[in-house]
Amino acid sequence: MSSECILIIDDSREIVKHLTEHVLSAHSYEVRHAYNGQSGLDLIQTLNPDLVMLDYNLPEMTGMDVLRALAREGNNVPVILMSGYGSELSAIEAFRLGAKDYLIKPFTSEEVLETIDNALLAQRLLHDKTKLADQLRHTKAAMNRQAQDIEALLKIGTKIVSLTTVEMVLQQLLDTASALTAAQGSIVWLPEKNSARFLTYQKLMHQNPSVKMDIRSHSELADQVNQVMKQKRPFRESNLAQPGINVGPELFARALLHVPLTVGEMTTGVLTVFHLNAMSSFSKRDEYQLTVLANFAVIALDNARKFEECR
Repeated sequence: MSSECILIIDDSREIVKHLTEHVLSAHSYEVRHAYNGQSGLDLIQTLNPDLVMLDYNLPEMTGMDVLRALAREGNNVPVILMSGYGSELSAIEAFRLGAKDYLIKPFTSEEVLETIDNALLAQRLLHDKTKLADQLRHTKAAMNRQAQDIEALLKIGTKIVSLTTVEMVLQQLLDTASALTAAQGSIVWLPEKNSARFLTYQKLMHQNPSVKMDIRSHSELADQVNQVMKQKRPFRESNLAQPGINVGPELFARALLHVPLTVGEMTTGVLTVFHLNAMSSFSKRDEYQLTVLANFAVIALDNARKFEECR
């Protein structure tokens, strides 16, 4: 497993060099070293390595002394004790003090790597378990949020579909679109009959939304709206540099999001939200919520038109 840190504590510079340059680094381990027990203990405290390879025959402070110091401190870092022939009995005391395994010098690269894998197995499983638990928590939180979004959108949809005039539907649609996405402005684009132009209804900073505009006066939006109508899919854009995206006479936005008002194979309009001052883009969640709202709006507008015709 890459990026794990292994600390070698050995007074033999040849062994340290061999392990560092020819065995461990080739397998993407981060390797640090110390040539005596006290320096090794200090590095364990500061580095918090994933594994310690500890020589038994260290000068002054022996490998066993290091193990005893770790036991007193309650430090459970995995330790592999390295010793020569004739000191196998030391392994019994080393295991009692918490060592995970031992290696008899001279050892092969394969023996080193296998012993490291065995010593780190429990730690890796614990890491994987913790990572999986975190992923499950994040997934559960995302599912809970999505369920809350769906419940809220259903309530909004029920309300908007019950409205009986086109004007009321448009007002509610603009208010809700701005509220859902924390937008500072929203626009509904509806094609004019027998014309290439659009009637637009807008909400800007809580002003009257029923202001009709000619789309040709907003050249930067015209191509986007027509493209959304044609492709029947949302479009997002951000431009945090000055002046931004032109959304009206002397009015510029930092970010905008268009979603089509689609029923079946026919697109009947476009719903747009935009940020004027907020230095942030619209998210996939914003796009999802606005798309659901647009689906309800299509039904609501159709119902409202039929209701008005019957009066």
